[in-house]
Amino acid sequence: MTNLPISSLRYYDKEGFFPNLEKQSGIRRFSKAELDSIRMNSKYKAKNASHYFS
Repeated sequence: MTNLPISSLRYYDKEGFFPNLEKQSGIRRFSKAELDSIRMNSKYKAKNASHYFS
């Protein structure tokens, strides 16, 4: 499992961040590199958001 919200994964797919994203029967198949990129971006966003609320 990715420990990432499904909504985040759908968002990145919808916005075209990963144009070569593999889909099988409508199911997204993220590579390890793609998931690592999403995790890094999520951590960055969380860190910056916490800056505004502290």
